[in-house]
Amino acid sequence: MAALARGRLQRVRPEIRRPVPDSVLPTESAVSGRTWRRGLLRTIIPVVTPMQNLPLYFDLRQVVAGRGFLAAVRMRGRATCMEDFGSIWVYGVNPGEIAHHGPDRKTAYANFRQFLVGVLSDLAEDAADFAEFRAAVTDFLEETDAESVDEWTEARREIRGGRVPEVDLPRVSEDLGPEVEVRDLTNAPATEITPAINEPHYPQERLAA
Repeated sequence: MAALARGRLQRVRPEIRRPVPDSVLPTESAVSGRTWRRGLLRTIIPVVTPMQNLPLYFDLRQVVAGRGFLAAVRMRGRATCMEDFGSIWVYGVNPGEIAHHGPDRKTAYANFRQFLVGVLSDLAEDAADFAEFRAAVTDFLEETDAESVDEWTEARREIRGGRVPEVDLPRVSEDLGPEVEVRDLTNAPATEITPAINEPHYPQERLAA
């Protein structure tokens, strides 16, 4: 799981690090009475938040260059969007080790996707070859924790129960699990290298309803 250090989101693997602004972190005096959860400080006292948690599906296609290889990554994952620390945050469920924020949902989701692309680049830089990169991406997407899954499931239950105001997002009623495909494009024929590999099927996040 991730651990929050001041100014940095640091995974258990210390080489995978992405920046988190100091402005969203509590001061040292505010840490008392709080507990670690998914690597981010969450108060143990119930907090009333005006925004309901939103269970999301996301899709990503990204071409990544590594040490002597070129790979096309296609993944589908899950995330939960909620209000935290006075900002809107998107917390990964699959993968469960990333999160990002913004002043509104669209910005938070865009930052989350950019963050995810950065992690893929880090994994490619660390991998000795394509096979190692493919294994690392698969492991990364599958990493999660029971609390994150339960939170996502409860948010979906609220959506299906009609207890959440209408949201301007495409809705998906199917139960979709995480999915990843990593293709080696290093020696691919020119006919396979097309702009179609650059964009996700659903560039906008989708609501699990």
